[in-house]
Amino acid sequence: MRNFIVSLALIFLFQEILFSQFRGKESKKQIKINKFSLSSFSYACNIDSLTIVTFLEIPYSVLQFVKKDNGYVAYYQASIGVKNVGGFQIGSSVWRDSIIVEEYFDTKSWILNRKHFSPFNVSKLNEFEIIGELQDLDTRKKGIKKKILPFNF
Repeated sequence: MRNFIVSLALIFLFQEILFSQFRGKESKKQIKINKFSLSSFSYACNIDSLTIVTFLEIPYSVLQFVKKDNGYVAYYQASIGVKNVGGFQIGSSVWRDSIIVEEYFDTKSWILNRKHFSPFNVSKLNEFEIIGELQDLDTRKKGIKKKILPFNF
């Protein structure tokens, strides 16, 4: 009976060590695409409305670059959307672009980045949610960030 319990414990221990190596890799890959930044500021454009300007900043290091003849290229799709609390979409902007660099070290840079921005006109009396999405078109990985802006005056 004692040998059975010891062998059962060794099997569970071996199984945990073996499968724990594979779990960490998938979550690490998904986290990398989420390391873009989403920011916004607002200003009053009329008595009853605001303009929200949203920025999406994409570091080169979060994208997958593929070697081509003239360097390295990465394809991506980025979007910014604004919704009210009820889920009604007020506006959105979508960009589909590529980045070409000559040096491999530039593909791993956190300093080099691509910025996109879009203004949205909204009323002052609602709470809004800004949604930023980034999809790497080579790996099909997608990152989403959400930010809530309360404008209750």
